[in-house]
Amino acid sequence: MKYFLSLFFVHLSLLIFSQNFDSNRISERLKVGVPFLRDHIYAGIPTYYKKDKYEKLSYVFADKTAYAISNLLESGSVYSEWDDLEKYINEILYKIMPKKLAKDSVIHAYIYQDGSVNAFMTPSGQFFIHIGLIARCYDESTIAAVLAHELAHYYKRHSLDSYIQEEFGNFDGGLDISDKKRNRHSVLKEIEADSLAMIWMKNSNYSLLGILKSLKILEREEQRILGRSKDDWKLKEQTHPLSDERLNKYNDYYKKNKALNSKSFIINEDKFIKFKELAKKESLKSLLDEIKYYDCLELAFKFHLMDPDNEIYVHYLMESIRRICYIDKETWNQNFITNRYYDTLRVDGIRKKREVKRGLFDKLDFNLLPITQEEAKYIKARFYWQGEKKFKTYNEAFEFFNKLGIALNCNECKLSYALSMTRKKDIKLRNKLLIQYQALDNIKYKKYANSLINDDIIKNLSSKKLLVFNEFFAAVKQGKKRVTIRKLSRDTTDVLLNIFDSIKASSRNRTLVYMPKLKHSNLSEFKILKTFQYLTFIKSLKTNNNRGFWEKSKKTIDIKLHILDPRYVEVYYKYNVNEIEFVNCIYTESRKKVNTKEEYKSIINTSFQELLTSTKSTKSIHVVVSSLREIKNKRLQIVAYGDEESLKFKEPSYNGVIKEIRHKIKYKEKVARDIDSNDEKSIGW
Repeated sequence: MKYFLSLFFVHLSLLIFSQNFDSNRISERLKVGVPFLRDHIYAGIPTYYKKDKYEKLSYVFADKTAYAISNLLESGSVYSEWDDLEKYINEILYKIMPKKLAKDSVIHAYIYQDGSVNAFMTPSGQFFIHIGLIARCYDESTIAAVLAHELAHYYKRHSLDSYIQEEFGNFDGGLDISDKKRNRHSVLKEIEADSLAMIWMKNSNYSLLGILKSLKILEREEQRILGRSKDDWKLKEQTHPLSDERLNKYNDYYKKNKALNSKSFIINEDKFIKFKELAKKESLKSLLDEIKYYDCLELAFKFHLMDPDNEIYVHYLMESIRRICYIDKETWNQNFITNRYYDTLRVDGIRKKREVKRGLFDKLDFNLLPITQEEAKYIKARFYWQGEKKFKTYNEAFEFFNKLGIALNCNECKLSYALSMTRKKDIKLRNKLLIQYQALDNIKYKKYANSLINDDIIKNLSSKKLLVFNEFFAAVKQGKKRVTIRKLSRDTTDVLLNIFDSIKASSRNRTLVYMPKLKHSNLSEFKILKTFQYLTFIKSLKTNNNRGFWEKSKKTIDIKLHILDPRYVEVYYKYNVNEIEFVNCIYTESRKKVNTKEEYKSIINTSFQELLTSTKSTKSIHVVVSSLREIKNKRLQIVAYGDEESLKFKEPSYNGVIKEIRHKIKYKEKVARDIDSNDEKSIGW
């Protein structure tokens, strides 16, 4: 199932409290074809990597990377209409770019819709910087330092080198590659990129302190991970060196060059301040929608400490707490933020870790606060550590922020407070608050609130189903290697659409959606359905303490999607259904391994039409049907796995694929009936 999850999850952006920086369609400028990207990457590969034993491998690297980049650009997670921010980031990029790369017209930075701290550059020159990183940067020089580091990876072709080393086992001169040696190889590349970035920063006239600030951001992230770990005393060096090693090398370089007359801002300080404020809001929206509720909570609290009168941060604090505690009601009585952290202590000379029992405001503890010591001087909300404690538990924090939201006239905070009341005995009070919310101007969910008051939010849905036919994943397997088949421009007949139409003709009481078409006509709905699809595979809606993703568990929880997120019910209402089913297919054809570049080209140039109509081949299909239901007293999630089915050797695959999809849909209905008859009151798996 890890393979399924990696294929199907797509990031999503929530549009509250902000202008829309993205369109509902994928911008044409982001539709960069695989052939163009592949040719560009391949042209940059040194000649000695295109001969003899490396010949095929270099081409495969260029092709696979190009395919991944093309999918990334068209994923819907790149801001396509935030032109002024994109232009600004690229102006910084050009300032630190060496002359040797200035003529490379493909090099370009894109802003990625992700609230986490990250940035990466692809082997074809596309740079992706997370909106969450921009929100945490201190000035232009910090952004420039990150850009310079990633640009150095591109310049030195580190990704190609690592790929070649991995495939040929050259980490230790043989084929036995240990994780330790593989990781050290990666670490050395990171250090090399740091060294080159320092030189480029120095030449650009950006302050070298930007590197220090970027490393401090990384160091804080490492501290958070370590503080949440029950068993680790020190983070282990994996693909990246730890921040202290990088800081030591930076300090040596800085001592020799600190007299330079460099600047924190070169392009425009006012623009940076404006974009950072917008990036803060976008980061919180992204984290909330990515279901990283704890990460959203800590980041919102950090921003709140710096700007306590900002209603936006108060709202995200309330929404994060509400959703965390809705998923796990026991959290209401746990300590705000500190419930996830561990203290290190010595007992009889032995190091141990224990859960933090103290409240966040017992003392100013930078191991628990989501800020660095350097940022502490900017805290405006110092009243939290002065006088009587304002709150300790999540429940107390929620009540405190609700009062603050009222004082700040935060309309959406009122809805958050009302939705926190999920017990039957609180419904009258909840409805009273919803009526008050409805009476306000400029609110987002007026119709939704009215449906909750009338208790018809589920009753009004028909018993029909929405059947979502996802993109069809196909591959040719040669030994242990899988080569992905892509839909080609010369596929004049969309055989996948024909399969979809055949399923549609035999599906009763169902409305069908073909995701490849929806992606290019209604991007926002496409991303919501992708999120739904991801949720169907999760056994428990319980957030993981370390990373904020969904954690698999046998625990079943009484969760209603329309309470978790008011947006979710809109899709059910649009199609007038109470269940959304997803059909996911992985088609595999096995062939004899031929280790040549020409054979690889032949495979990737196979059309779906050829693949599904060819005979005398060994092939199989794995179909998984899953669903989310908004049905009273019925399980939320239904999943029908089943085994991978072999298709007839001498017959075209087309009819066999249709037959197996129909069979798995019926099987999923049987699974649902069995679950409902045996466990009618259980919500979950």
